Amino acid sequence: MHQQPAGTVIQHNVFYDNVRPLSITSSFDLDDSNTFHNPANASEKNQYQGIVAVWNHNVSKATVSWEETEVAYVNTENIDLAIDKALRLGNNVTLKFLPNMQVILRTNLAQLLNANGSGVTFTSYKDDTRGGDSNGNDAANSPSKGDWKGVYSGGWQTWVNIH
Repeated sequence: MHQQPAGTVIQHNVFYDNVRPLSITSSFDLDDSNTFHNPANASEKNQYQGIVAVWNHNVSKATVSWEETEVAYVNTENIDLAIDKALRLGNNVTLKFLPNMQVILRTNLAQLLNANGSGVTFTSYKDDTRGGDSNGNDAANSPSKGDWKGVYSGGWQTWVNIH
């Protein structure tokens, strides 16, 4: 596997028949041109339909842009936005979180661009109804209160798109 430099935009790729289709750090931007199923047979997907995302606190660029909508971004660590850093979400983006994970905004809510955009959702990795089956167990479990911590910026946010 070839490692790409920070600032690379992942675009126009097809990912299917994988266990985990894509793992990234916050050094990478994704647009909405990627496909996470077989273009010839939409039922052929990946075992874990999600982009495993690890937030890098030392990201060298000011704004990271996540716009992929076919699958969710599955956050295995906190999204901790340092001062003068931002995360831009495209409309219809789903962010899922493992237990005890959260979004931390060190400056203010403006660090999370388009947080309340059309279709943007924050939820548990167990939530198969939003962004697909990211934990690869079909409907074996469902989300519940306390699965993840939430969005914090001087207090816990209570937006309607936080599940």
